[in-house]
Amino acid sequence: MSGNCEAAVPFISNRVVGWLWGLGLIVASFQIAAEAPKFEQFFPAGGARGTTNSLLAVGKFEPWPVDVWIDSPGVMFRPEKEAGKFNVEIAPDAALGVRLVRFSNKEGATELRFFVVTARREVPESEPNDDWTRAQPVPALPATLNGRLEKNGDVDSFAVTLEAGQWLVASLDAYRLASPMDGLLRILDATGRQVAFNHDARSLDPFLAWKAVSPGTYTVQLMAFPHPATASVNFAGGGAYVYRLALTTGPFASHTMPLATRVGQRQELQAFGWNFPGGASSILVDFDAPKSLATDGECWVESGAFLSPIRAGLSEDPQILEAALKNDASGVRDVTVPCGISGCVSVPGEEDRYRFNAKKGSRIEFVARSGWFGFPLDSSLRVLDGQGKELARDDDGGGWGDPRIDWTVPAEGDYTAVLGSLTGRGGGDFLYHLSIGTPKPSVRATVADNTFSIVAGKTNEIKVIIERRNGFECPYVLQATGLPEGLGATPVEVGEKAKEAVMRLTAPEGATLWNGSFALVLRPPSGPEIQVFDELISTSVNNGVPGGFLDLVIPETPHLWLSVLPKPVEAPPKK
Repeated sequence: MSGNCEAAVPFISNRVVGWLWGLGLIVASFQIAAEAPKFEQFFPAGGARGTTNSLLAVGKFEPWPVDVWIDSPGVMFRPEKEAGKFNVEIAPDAALGVRLVRFSNKEGATELRFFVVTARREVPESEPNDDWTRAQPVPALPATLNGRLEKNGDVDSFAVTLEAGQWLVASLDAYRLASPMDGLLRILDATGRQVAFNHDARSLDPFLAWKAVSPGTYTVQLMAFPHPATASVNFAGGGAYVYRLALTTGPFASHTMPLATRVGQRQELQAFGWNFPGGASSILVDFDAPKSLATDGECWVESGAFLSPIRAGLSEDPQILEAALKNDASGVRDVTVPCGISGCVSVPGEEDRYRFNAKKGSRIEFVARSGWFGFPLDSSLRVLDGQGKELARDDDGGGWGDPRIDWTVPAEGDYTAVLGSLTGRGGGDFLYHLSIGTPKPSVRATVADNTFSIVAGKTNEIKVIIERRNGFECPYVLQATGLPEGLGATPVEVGEKAKEAVMRLTAPEGATLWNGSFALVLRPPSGPEIQVFDELISTSVNNGVPGGFLDLVIPETPHLWLSVLPKPVEAPPKK
């Protein structure tokens, strides 16, 4: 099928409102051997609104101070005398959530890093706390511990007091903050015996929910292996090994049912988790879904009734609960396509079967999500004809260990989608969301980096990759916004089937030194413009060892950066 400009759905809407601080260049009266700053991490990596905090930027900054850019207001970085140190003021009305931060000087700019603003108690880690017998007390929960594994072999220990029957939830953000660590969490009782342990949850960051059998003081311990992994089996640490560890005995939600909601629809979702009033395992949440598709069919469900927002799917199709569908005598459930089904492989060996009718030649896209949500189900998906013959199969095509099938119907009739566990396992948390629908025309535009530079008197090119899905065809004009006056950036005509475009930047000989954020957009003849993004997430493999960050608190950004640099001074000829 062929799409059109009005029908196209961008893969992502602009989720971050851009906001620039004025950037100034200070030239010292004496010569300094300067270079672009290098920035690894913040310590601490976040703070509560309405507070002022001391913060260390881990990296190399010569000369000091550097200019600071942040993507939204409410947080002010004030450099102190010592290089890398800031006084950070968070406004009482600062929006909650993650900020993107970048440093720059006249030689260039750093990569982006994350700073988190919360409304809850923030507690700094205090050394020495390596040994469980010298654990740092956490006097009140909920709390977020801002810490760092400072050196190889470092272990951080935190003591909490629990009542019998009380659930303790411990959730770590480190890998998702781009820290080079693969964290481990464990809980010890008053004798030092391990009572709970987790290594990886949805990502390399661990998660624990544990119920105390008896009252007493318990110790939460955190340690890490390096990421990317090395041949060493010792615990690792370093200046960039920063983390945020959330601890609570209060309401904490893990997921909703259904697992996905319909675009622009207000509905009551059932949130499941721990420590809800009256000992309930779930509560009802009134949720108004966004009116447009968020990143890759994703939205966040927030409520004052629990600590952290929940990741949920977002779809244009009707949503159904598996439990609301009736089985026939053979255990098959009938559905009408398109639809999304939230279900569970509740016992080992179980397979859930969904029968639908389809016409010859139509294309159907099957997308199952379980690992994407952080559930343990390694799902397998098959498509069968009316006689039970297998026509298509997949188990990992959708990423996160989740299956995806793009299939053309061979003849009109009834077909069955079969979802089960590849490993034969099952249980109450082996949940999934299965989408069965017609592939929708869509387009996505990306660049390979978010930091660019150009020298006065030179040119530079930025390649934009345009991914068109499911027959989408539309012409565009590629334009740059936010660039300084005098810098050449001629709009580029993009054909209706073009898969890439090149923006050519030209800096005149006398170009003024400049550092700043800019954006690239694809503008169609009519309909919404397409924002060009840089994907912050990445995957790489070196000799079989995974690298990069597959899951980050902000996975991509439209905020690109340009440094206009001076023309190099040529050395005088030798006499």
